[in-house]
Amino acid sequence: RQLTAPSTAYLDALAQQQNPDGGFGAAQGYSSNVQDTAWALASFAALRNTYSAEISRAITWLISVQQPSGAWALSSDADAAVPTATVIAALQPYRQSAPVASAQAKARAWLLSERDALHTWGSSLRNALALSAVVPGMTNAVPVQSAVDALRASQRADGSWEGDPYVTALALRALRAASQPVTDPDMASLQGVVVDADTGVPITGASIRLSQRALHATTDASGAFRFALLHEGADQLDVQATGYRPVSSVLDIQKGQQLNLGTIRLKAAPSA
Repeated sequence: RQLTAPSTAYLDALAQQQNPDGGFGAAQGYSSNVQDTAWALASFAALRNTYSAEISRAITWLISVQQPSGAWALSSDADAAVPTATVIAALQPYRQSAPVASAQAKARAWLLSERDALHTWGSSLRNALALSAVVPGMTNAVPVQSAVDALRASQRADGSWEGDPYVTALALRALRAASQPVTDPDMASLQGVVVDADTGVPITGASIRLSQRALHATTDASGAFRFALLHEGADQLDVQATGYRPVSSVLDIQKGQQLNLGTIRLKAAPSA
């Protein structure tokens, strides 16, 4: 449910409980832990602009306490699968940041390595959380189909998973995500080829920027460039190359759109 203005009081109260290190504990004054920090981060996601400072500090803390293996754990001897999956999911809205994307990639690799001999994570809770964490990082759910099948098969006759509303909601969310042909359907991509307007020769090393998202790419030997994992929304594409006139274009990127701009022709800049 979308937060309304009065309900932000709860998030304001939550923000007041953020520890100086950027994390959150079970209550105010408690030491930061990855589970509560992930839950707090997920709570702020709906109003990212309002709570950008709190979000940035929470992300920085989470990345700083990620284990070398890629996991996040509540303690040295605790099961790390659940908190790791929870943190991956909480970081998902911020995955266009390179440090976040790197942390998620390490964590997903670790989580995939933790599957049992049947290629599942065991219980319905662990399967549901793990699938929700790893599937958005895949083109499709084929690599984790055994866990998807196990989760589907563990539904009880009464329609629930483990007789628990929370686990049932997690299972339904995971199965829905895994059922999509492209398991990250809200992400768009953008591509094109930059060439010399007069000769048609590809321009290598042209600078391509999406200014609103602060994203940058350079063209390869064939003049091609590509941006992936883009959120929907308006942006400005700026294309520059040494010795050529720059060009700009306003784009309205749609959710799930695979936008191909085709050939972008740059004219040579006038000689000085």
